[in-house]
Amino acid sequence: MFQNQYFLANFKIVPPAAFIEAAFHGLSVYHHRDLNSAVFEKEWCSIFLLGFIIDPLSPEKNDLQVLQSIVDGCCGQEDFFARIQHLTGRFVLIFYSNKEFLIVGDACCLRQMYFSRTAGKLMLTSSPKLYLQCYGGELQISMIKKTFINSPRFKNCEHSWFGTQTIDDRLEKILPNHYLDLRQQIIRRIPFINRKKTSVDEVLNFSANLLRGAFKAAIRRFSLMQALTAGWDTRMLLAASRDVSAEIQFYIFHHKTLAVSHPDLLVSQKLTRKTGLPFRVIRPEPLSPDFLDKFENEHILPRILPKTAGIQYHYDHHRRKNIVNINGNCGAISRCHYGYSRHAFTAAELSYFTPYLNQSEFVNEEIKNWYTTAKKYAACSRISLLDLFYWENRTGNWAPQYPFEQDIAIEEFSPFNNRALLYSQILLPARIRSGPAHSFFVRLIKEMWPEILNEPINPQLTHSRVQPVLKKSARLRYLKKRIFAK
Repeated sequence: MFQNQYFLANFKIVPPAAFIEAAFHGLSVYHHRDLNSAVFEKEWCSIFLLGFIIDPLSPEKNDLQVLQSIVDGCCGQEDFFARIQHLTGRFVLIFYSNKEFLIVGDACCLRQMYFSRTAGKLMLTSSPKLYLQCYGGELQISMIKKTFINSPRFKNCEHSWFGTQTIDDRLEKILPNHYLDLRQQIIRRIPFINRKKTSVDEVLNFSANLLRGAFKAAIRRFSLMQALTAGWDTRMLLAASRDVSAEIQFYIFHHKTLAVSHPDLLVSQKLTRKTGLPFRVIRPEPLSPDFLDKFENEHILPRILPKTAGIQYHYDHHRRKNIVNINGNCGAISRCHYGYSRHAFTAAELSYFTPYLNQSEFVNEEIKNWYTTAKKYAACSRISLLDLFYWENRTGNWAPQYPFEQDIAIEEFSPFNNRALLYSQILLPARIRSGPAHSFFVRLIKEMWPEILNEPINPQLTHSRVQPVLKKSARLRYLKKRIFAK
């Protein structure tokens, strides 16, 4: 059980079978034997890695060399955050020096961090179920959360979650752009390293270099699989993979819910025929009782979805084979997912951008709590509050779920999971980032592999004059949702 998971604490526990124990400056670090770890130490500071970390600007470096580049010459906390801003992967870093002792994750916290402090005992884990087994005992959950998770909408929205509270009242989730200060035992916001004002062309070249470099680094370490659909994320990733694409196994899962005429199937097959790339249409088998039992044992509140059959496929064919699945998580953060507006949205108005449409007491309270610090942080960082809301609350809770569920079967990597990439793009004018045209991202694909634009991206099955306007205008989208909620 608990493949690819970790648990760390300022005290010792009896870990589950197949877990490895390490000590790091008073912390006991336990992780499954399949989860990679590395340590680099110098006289004045040291760093501990859980997961894998990639420097797309130096793709030849391995994990240990990346850690060394962080530590060598590092002169404090601000310098540390500056050095990790352009790194990608799926990781947790523990950084120790004479002045600092902190834990920080990747840009979108795709390797999850759940924090607990109880009677002087500090714990951090990637799995709430692992927390219960190692320390917590029985689940502790408030009535407001029970009402939330038992609601039909929660189930229909694939367990969509918002805020920092978790399934157990003693655990707090660390969201993107936050870190854990171990000396004070509190969660703080990561400062953005202010970039000088850059042109669109400079951001375009920087983005292309980061994405290409991510693939060049990953192909040196792993065998890669990459899903192809008709969407924006997979098209940008295909363009970025051009130099190594012949070495990647491209595929699409043809679930029973996907019609044979669906653009995802048609476009992906046309693209790979034209480019000559290896491609498979995979039809996953129905979930077996044996796999379902193993899967459900990993989670407190397991999601059983049509795409869970894809996890079973990876479990049966790719488990423990150094194969990494490439996905497009985090890519939508820069594309004005909720539209854009000069209107200063309140916390109550933001709740209409969730699937719960201001009708969940739990979600509303979580957004209100997040809003307290987020509004100032967005303004100081020159980021749209809507974009920050999508990054931290939507992506920070939703995007890690499927990779976490897949941990039983395969490791996952999103090249978009890069703070420097997201921050440089998110500062561009909204008009060139937003839909339906997404003109900046069309230029980015042209820069990396123009020929793959010959097939349409997300071809519309029906034509609507209203939808393009709603994609751009956050204010109109909000009004529509408010009317719909009534």
